[in-house]
Amino acid sequence: MSSSAPTTSSRRPRSSQTTILLALIALRLFNALTIRTFFQPDEYFQALEPAWLMAFGYETSPYVTWEWRLGLRSSLHPRLFATLYTAVDYAASIASISPHYRAEVLILVPKVTQAVLAAIGDWYTWRLAKSIYDEKRWIPEATLLMTVLSPWQWYVSTRTFSNSLETVLTIAALYYWPWRLFADVKQEKTEALKAPGEKSGLRVSLLLAAIAVLLRPTNILIWFSISTILLTRLSLDGQSPITASVVVVLAREVILCGGIILGITAVSDRYFYDDWVFPPYKFLYFNLAQSLAVFYGQNDWHYYLSQGIPLLSFGILPFVLYGLWKALGSNPGQEISLWSGNVLRTLGFAAVALMGALSLISHKEVRFIYPLLPIFHLVAAPYIVSHFTEAVAREPTNKKSPMRDAITIKNKPLLVVILTINFVVGVYLSYFHAGAPMAVLDFLRHEWEDRHPNQLSMGVDAIPQEASFPSSVIGPPFVVFLVPCHTSPWRSHLVYSELTGRALTCSPPLDTLPGSEERRNYKSETDLFYDNITEFLERPIKEEWSLTWGPNTPFSEAAGLPQFIVGFSGIRDELLGYFEDGLGSWWNAKLEERWAMWNGLFSDDWKREGYLIVWEVVQSSDEESGV
Repeated sequence: MSSSAPTTSSRRPRSSQTTILLALIALRLFNALTIRTFFQPDEYFQALEPAWLMAFGYETSPYVTWEWRLGLRSSLHPRLFATLYTAVDYAASIASISPHYRAEVLILVPKVTQAVLAAIGDWYTWRLAKSIYDEKRWIPEATLLMTVLSPWQWYVSTRTFSNSLETVLTIAALYYWPWRLFADVKQEKTEALKAPGEKSGLRVSLLLAAIAVLLRPTNILIWFSISTILLTRLSLDGQSPITASVVVVLAREVILCGGIILGITAVSDRYFYDDWVFPPYKFLYFNLAQSLAVFYGQNDWHYYLSQGIPLLSFGILPFVLYGLWKALGSNPGQEISLWSGNVLRTLGFAAVALMGALSLISHKEVRFIYPLLPIFHLVAAPYIVSHFTEAVAREPTNKKSPMRDAITIKNKPLLVVILTINFVVGVYLSYFHAGAPMAVLDFLRHEWEDRHPNQLSMGVDAIPQEASFPSSVIGPPFVVFLVPCHTSPWRSHLVYSELTGRALTCSPPLDTLPGSEERRNYKSETDLFYDNITEFLERPIKEEWSLTWGPNTPFSEAAGLPQFIVGFSGIRDELLGYFEDGLGSWWNAKLEERWAMWNGLFSDDWKREGYLIVWEVVQSSDEESGV
C-alpha cells in the first residue's frame, strides 16, 4: 500500500460491492427471521412500542414507558418503524389480507428493516477495512469474516435497539470521514478536502454522525475524540495537512449538517410530544444529574474492560486486545503505512476514550459500547491474518499471467477452537437462551385468534369509547403477566387492540431526590410482588377488580379474573396456593397449565429462572367470574 491516503474514488472492491451487500442482506435476513430469543426490554419498549403508538394511536394500547412520557428519547428511531408499520398495514388492508397474516407481517416488519441495516453496517466495516489496509494481504476479507462470524453480531445486530442503529450509523460515518486529513502533508498530491468526492463524503459523515449523537448522546464522545486528535495531531506521525481554511470548512460543515439533523429531529419530536423538547438534555439530566440510571443497576468501574470487551469479542479477544495495544503504540506493526497507522491510532484512542468516559457512570451495559465492535474488528484483523494464514508464492499458469500469491491456513487447532466458541455461543444465545418470553406471545396471540375470531381489529374501532390514556380498556384482561417488568414485548407482538393485558411495572422513583431516604426505600411494583407474592395478590378485593385494566394502571386499581396468567415456575406454589387456599379461593377458580417453555441454562435475574408457564383460569360459575 502506498504511504499516502487513498481518496474515496480510489476505493475499488476486488469483487462487486453490490454482490457483497446483497449477500450480507440475505445473511442478515436469515439471522433476523430465525432468531428466537429475548435479550433486553429496550429492543421493544424504546423502539417498537412508541413506533406502534405513532402508527396506530394510543387507542390501540401500546406500552408507553416513563421515558417517553417525559421526553427523554428522540422520536427519530421509532419513527422509522412507525412509517413502515403504517405503509405495510395500509398495503395489507388494500390487499384484504386476513387479520392473522396481517399480524404476522407487522411482526416481521421491524425484523426485516433491522436486517437490512445490520447488513449495511457489515458492508461499511468491510469497505473501511479496504480503505485502510492493503487488499492483497486479505485483511479486509478477514475483517468481514470476523463481523459475519461474531456471536455478538448474530445475537444483537438484527435487534431493534437504538444501539444497533447507532453502530451502523457510526461505522458508515467513519467510512465517509475524510481520513486523508490524518496523512502526512509531504506525501499528499492534493490539498486537504480538495480531492474528488472528499467534501461530499464529509457531509455524509457528519449527517450520519449527527443522527447517531441525537439517538445516543454518548456517541458524541467518539467524534470528540477523533476531532481532538485531528486538531492537535496528538500521537500522530508526519506533518498535518490541515490549514486554517480547512478548519473553517470543517466548522462550517459541522454547523450546517448538525443544524439540518437537529431541525429534522426537533420537528419530529414536536409532532410526537406535542411540545418543543430536547431529548438529549432530558436524557442526560435524568440519568446523570438525577442518577435515575442507577435504579436499573450499578457496575464496577472496570466493567467494560472485564466484561464489555470480552462479551463483544468472544473468541477473538486476544487479537482485539493486542490490536488495540499496537494501534495505540508508536509502532502499529504489520508493515502498514504511516497514514494507516495514524487512522488506527485515532480509532483506538476513540475506543479507549468512550470506554473511559462511560466507566465513570455507575450504570453500564455492554451494548453502550457496541459502536466500538467494528473498530475492534479493524484493529484485530491484521493479527488474525498473520496468525492464521501464510502467503505462498506460486508460479503463473502461463507466461502472460502475473504471479499470484495464495494463502494457506496455519494454527488450525486454535482456529477451530475460536470458531467453535463463536458458533456455540451464537447458536445458544440466539435460539435457546431466554426464548420463552418471545414464544409465549405467539401462544397468547394464537389463543386469542382461536377464541375471538371476530375481534381481530387493530384500529380505534376496536376500543370502547370509555377507554382513555394510559392504554386502558374496560373489563377484565385477557392475560396477566406476573413476571418481572418488561419480560416480554407488548403490543408490537400481541398486535390486536382487543387483546388486553396487565403486567407488573417498575418505573423509577421520579419524584425523589438522589441519595434521599425515600429513594433508598423505594420499591417498584415488581419488587413488592416478589417480596411477598401472596400478600401482593391478596391486596385487591372483588370491588377493586371490577375497575379498568391497562399496562400503566396501578395493580391495586386493576380488576377481574383474566383468562390466562403468565409466570415463571418460581411462583407456581404460591400462585396455586392463593387460588386453592388463599383469598383467591373465594373466586371458586382453579389454574390449569396450558403452556410451558424452558427459559435457558442461566439468567442474570433469579426471577426469570426455570420455566415460563401459562395457566388458564378456569371458573366453575360464569356468574362469579365476571368474564
